[in-house]
Amino acid sequence: NEKLSGMGKAILSLLGVVAKAQGRSKAIENVKKRLLEYNRQIYVFIDDCDRLAREELLQVLSLIRNTGDFPLVTYIMAFDESVIRRTINDEDGIQYVAKMFNLTEVLPPVTDNTIAHYLMDSIVLMTGKNEGSENPFSRIPITKYLPTVREAKKYLNLLYTDYAHLKERIDKYLFYSEDFFLLELLKYKFPDVYYELRAKPRKYLR
Repeated sequence: NEKLSGMGKAILSLLGVVAKAQGRSKAIENVKKRLLEYNRQIYVFIDDCDRLAREELLQVLSLIRNTGDFPLVTYIMAFDESVIRRTINDEDGIQYVAKMFNLTEVLPPVTDNTIAHYLMDSIVLMTGKNEGSENPFSRIPITKYLPTVREAKKYLNLLYTDYAHLKERIDKYLFYSEDFFLLELLKYKFPDVYYELRAKPRKYLR
């Protein structure tokens, strides 16, 4: 891809300029010059900002403001505002964070339908089978257990591991795969309950 190749060359060129430049201010000026010569908009995505500690978050913002303020470069940061407010925990810090952003876009919460379809699409890719059956995740308020895509991915990682281990038995015997998916959800979210049920099935299943 010509654009990707051009971007890669530009980044390597910038790294070379910074490495050879004498002093911080000269390095920054050289980077700005090269960016203007490249003359293409660059977007830098920074995810999981709300997982940083207070000082780490302020350091990132300070770095962007004082060092990374380059022409044609736009920073897009993803975070949960309520978590950021709890992390900063003082009005001066919150005002400092607010001044950093020219535009804020509030994303709607993830719906049950979105997570349910994401899980089922991922499972179809994993198993290679599309049985056309009802999506078991649509029968429960799935976001109560997997409120974010990140949580859904963690659950899928567990499911992938267990499916790979049990695949031969799953393919050999007839069983309700929907039950297996929901049991895996129980194992992910409430492991104590899952292992109690597994150890004493007759106690609960009558």
